[in-house]
Formats: sequence, structure tokens, C-alpha cells
Amino acid sequence: MLDDLSPKLQRFDGGNDRAYEFYKEFLEACRQGNVAQVQQLLAQQNQRGREWVSSGLEKNTLRRQRKKWWLVRGLEEAVKNDKISIMEYLHSKGASIRYHTVEAAKSKDSWNFLLNHGLDVNNPMPEAKVPLLHVVRCNDPGLLDWFLSLGADPNYGPNESRLLLEEGAIQPFSRPENNSGAALELAAWVCDLAILELLLEHGAKLENSLALHRAMMRNSKDRIVFAERILSHGADINRVGYLSPLPLQGGTALAVAARVGTLDQIRWLLEHGADPYITTSQGKKAGDYALTARGPAWYPQVMELFNEFKRPQ
Repeated sequence: MLDDLSPKLQRFDGGNDRAYEFYKEFLEACRQGNVAQVQQLLAQQNQRGREWVSSGLEKNTLRRQRKKWWLVRGLEEAVKNDKISIMEYLHSKGASIRYHTVEAAKSKDSWNFLLNHGLDVNNPMPEAKVPLLHVVRCNDPGLLDWFLSLGADPNYGPNESRLLLEEGAIQPFSRPENNSGAALELAAWVCDLAILELLLEHGAKLENSLALHRAMMRNSKDRIVFAERILSHGADINRVGYLSPLPLQGGTALAVAARVGTLDQIRWLLEHGADPYITTSQGKKAGDYALTARGPAWYPQVMELFNEFKRPQ
């Protein structure tokens, strides 16, 4: 288990940095997997840094911080490009695994490297995130199935709805919770249907999530396909939750559709039992989001659809 995955580390990649040209060449060598060049560049820069320190151009502490940053960034590029030999070499030289290193992993080989060097499949990360969320985002069923088989908990991670309601935001120091729906929500939002199904097969609980809300936000024409599958697994179509498109007022999946969706989505939800008259604890209804969403023409169209459906008794 890695305790410090903080992304915060003093940056040294600015255009005014004396070592900027080295920095660019070093990162490219890491991307290409050229171990000999990486070794040569680090040796040259170490010698140059000692000369700067001895001549008074740079403090020794700054030289160490600069090297630490280069190693971390080099490791990130190696992970992103599946260059295992570079990963092993930089880690042996002191490169630490940080949040962006985990975020960069896209293949089983890269994840194996991270897991073999201290990362746990359920490692807490900043903003209550966990490694599984990055695996889900890869949208690779084989990779996800393998990662879940290692013990990754699909119900562990940030509880965005609770954090937004009670704290107003997800903070960098927020901790993962055991009733998170984040993995399902991410799958419903940006992944293929196979990813959603895999999470459910491995025990992800729909009652923890706002997966239906996220399905209404998909940037593709298969929103209703996802919504149908989510409902078939028992999701509550009128669940009120809190997520970024609905600020702090919260709402149902219908409220999300009224704000960012289409008339077809709204009609489908209404036909399947969505209640446009549900009021949140902050006094918001789905129609209120239509009013502020897209200008004067959108609201009457949404309200006309709402009026076609009688309020459930």
C-alpha cells in the first residue's frame, strides 16, 4: 500500500528553466524506451548540477528537487507508453509512484509494474479516488476483468453525491468510502456497455450509484440503451442525487436530461415512470433545470412533454 500518492510536487518544466532542453530530451527517451540514452542524460545532468552547485548558481536542495521531479515525470511517460525497462530503471533511481503515474497506466504490464512496486488495487488516492476508476476509464473489458479478479472493490471510492451535499465539494484529502457508486457512474458515462456489465457481475451495487443520471450525460446516441440496461438491473428511476451538472440543488435523472439531454431522453424517462414533480430538499424540480439550461426555446418544449404525463398517484 502506498501512503503518499499526492500529485503535488514542485515543477521544473517551465520554459525559463536552464535545463529545459535536457528535460524535453529526457522525457522523449523515456517515451521511446531508450535505457542507454536515459542513463546518459541523467549522468550528464547530475554532473552539470554539481557544477552549478559548486559555482553558486544553484542550491543543492533545489538540484535534488529538480532531479526528483524529472524522475517522477520520466516514470509517468514510461508507464503511459508501456516501457517496462525504463520504469524499472527510474524506480531503482528513486522515482516515486504518484497520482499521475497511476493515471497514466493503460495496460496490464504497466499495472503489474505498479502493483509489484507497492500500489494496492484498493489504494486510497487524492480526492477519494482509487486505482479501479482509472482501469474503468481505459474501457478495456479484459483489463478490467483481470483487475477485479485481483480483489479491486467496485463499491469503494468517492461518494460524490454525499460529499457534494454535505461538504460542497470533493476535497483533495477526502477518503474513499465503501458505498461508492463512482465506478458504475463512470462506466455509464464514458465506457462501453461491457464495462458496466462487468462491474455489476463483480458485485457493484446500483443502489450506491447515480448510474442512470450519468447515462443521461453520455456524449453518444446510446444513452437510452444504457438507461434501459440500468433500469433492467433495478435502478430507481426517481432517485434524487447530487452530481456536478446539478450543482448543489440535486435532482433525478429526469433533471439531468432536462439540463443537458434531449427531448427523446426526456420522453423515454417519462414513459418509464419518471416523475417531473419530485421536489428536492432544496426545492428544485426537473423543470427548474430546463429553465436555466439552453435559453427561452428549450423550457416550453420540456414543459409541454411534462404536461403530457399525469402526475403518478
